[in-house]
Amino acid sequence: MVRVVNLNFQKCDVEVCRPGPFGNPYSHLLYATAGIHVRNRDEAVDRFAEYFYSEKGRPLRERTLAEISDNVTIGCHCAPKRCHADIIAGYLNWKRIPIQGIRGM
Repeated sequence: MVRVVNLNFQKCDVEVCRPGPFGNPYSHLLYATAGIHVRNRDEAVDRFAEYFYSEKGRPLRERTLAEISDNVTIGCHCAPKRCHADIIAGYLNWKRIPIQGIRGM
């Protein structure tokens, strides 16, 4: 299971911040290094999710699966507020659901 933590307060295995490969290119903060500024946090996370799950986002999804293993903690500066790291963790946890977990429901 992939968990999300605020890397300012907890250790993490993988940082998903800007300017790294897993960073969110959308931000509501004027001083952020994001390439695309939006109105608020919700829009930044929503736009990241749209991109991440789009055809254009396929390379990022593939890289995410290849480079972030199971049972790790990913860190961003936003957590526990709504964050693009939640999108990444949700995707990884969804893709790696064990078959027996589904049958046991």
